[in-house]
Amino acid sequence: MGDEILGGYIGDGMSSCSRCEFLSNGICRLCGCFAALRAAKTHNRCADTPSRW
Repeated sequence: MGDEILGGYIGDGMSSCSRCEFLSNGICRLCGCFAALRAAKTHNRCADTPSRW
């Protein structure tokens, strides 16, 4: 996957995370992950139901 595509994917996920009420100091309170690391992996999805990204 090219950097432009991957960068867009991370940006979309983190954009959703930054507006989420479950994000606290970069950590998702739903699943306990570091949101930036979860968004960096293309096979991951948001832990919320329904998924935000």
